[in-house]
Amino acid sequence: MNIYVIEDEYWALMELKTIFKEFEDSHKVHYFDNGKTAYDQACLEKPDLVVTDITMPEMDGLVLVEKLKEIDQHIECILLTVHDTFDYAKKGIKLGVKDYLLKPVNKLSLIDTINKAIKSIEVQKTQENEHQNWLVKQSIFNPLEKNSKVDDFCECSLHLVYLLLGNWKASVSWSTINNKIEKVQSKLDKDNRLTVFSLDSQRKIILYKENKSIEAFDFKTFIHEISKVQHLHIGYAIKPINRKLCDTYNELHKLMDKNKLFGQSTYFESPTELPDRNIQQLWDSIRLIEKYIRSGEMSLLESAVSNTINEIKKYQLTQKQLVRFLWDVYYAITFKLEDASIESIHMENIDEVFERLDVIVTYEELEKWFCPLILEIANIYKPRNIAPKHLIPAIKNWIEQSYSSNITLQQFAERHHVSISYLSREFKEQTGYTFSEYLARFRCEKAKEYFNKGYNKTVGVGELVGYSDPKHFRSVFKKIIGTTPREYKENHM
Repeated sequence: MNIYVIEDEYWALMELKTIFKEFEDSHKVHYFDNGKTAYDQACLEKPDLVVTDITMPEMDGLVLVEKLKEIDQHIECILLTVHDTFDYAKKGIKLGVKDYLLKPVNKLSLIDTINKAIKSIEVQKTQENEHQNWLVKQSIFNPLEKNSKVDDFCECSLHLVYLLLGNWKASVSWSTINNKIEKVQSKLDKDNRLTVFSLDSQRKIILYKENKSIEAFDFKTFIHEISKVQHLHIGYAIKPINRKLCDTYNELHKLMDKNKLFGQSTYFESPTELPDRNIQQLWDSIRLIEKYIRSGEMSLLESAVSNTINEIKKYQLTQKQLVRFLWDVYYAITFKLEDASIESIHMENIDEVFERLDVIVTYEELEKWFCPLILEIANIYKPRNIAPKHLIPAIKNWIEQSYSSNITLQQFAERHHVSISYLSREFKEQTGYTFSEYLARFRCEKAKEYFNKGYNKTVGVGELVGYSDPKHFRSVFKKIIGTTPREYKENHM
């Protein structure tokens, strides 16, 4: 809040500076020794509250108040005077003066008066902002409803800034990061050149009047400060006098949908549209993913998915192009696998899965979204004529995922329609162990990991790795590891 203090007597001004120091941390306090200088500055930077002496040369306090009210009727004024006369009070009331204090001013009385004035101004500003926001929203979302106040504000030339935090439905919102961007948020809240309002938890609109320089709002600093916490997407347009605000907003909203980059901040100006990237080479990575799904090589599949995300990141795609590409990937893979699969590859909830792309913000989140999708496709895929030897990687992956459950090779063989005896021989040939031996060894290694992490209850660890019978777990553990669980814990914990 801008506070002007005007006093022509040197020592009286020094005393006021001492009193107003406690307001300087939260407000911009300007001091003047004459009314003319204060008025000239007010023409450049409008005050919210003015505390002025009355008796001053060149321009007295009452004339100053009158001229300030011509700039803006809402400027609150407090008069200081040694004259306790009704004439001064009468003129002050006529001019809309907030209060009237006698000199020498009592410090506590002045502070109390200033605090009350500040609170009153803040309430008034809040009401004005809420009303202004309502007017703007009316112009954007109900343009057919005629309202003279809406027309007065919105039919002039305006600079429009569209802010999107993170993503359309991101879990992060302006309210959750306000404490982390306090300095920037304070600028938005206090800059009286701006009209700022929220469309929802992710989106804000900023409006400038045409006669206010858009350069006064530092986009680079704004993006830099917020990008330390979250990706920010900014669209900028100028609404000419003869155009409706809703038309400019709708154009900017469509451009935001087209131009918003994924995984990084964005800045664009209307009518710029970012071109699509040539991503033909990305299909080499997708063909590799398809190959590993067909062969059942799950460990290589996960690595290929991770590499694909890293490749996508290099292209700096817009979210629009990224989503379109991922849909193409889904349909291309499922279509090619469909003919060779016993069952349909189609996922019933695929639309809900892709809706998550409006929530995620980073490439790390994208990989966590993409990997389960590909693994689910691989899990659904059941090839008609796959040789058992190509199923062994899938069996090992199945063990890694389901070791804590009661699983058998018979279950896997029936699911994939292959001979259990042939599959068993092939597994032993590739791993050196029978299925039961391999599963037991894997479970015991997992048990060791739990013990090393501080789990000290043998029964509980046994259950975590798939053994409901503690006695059987101890027996298997000793046979494979060479010590009992108790001895292992004593030597390693």
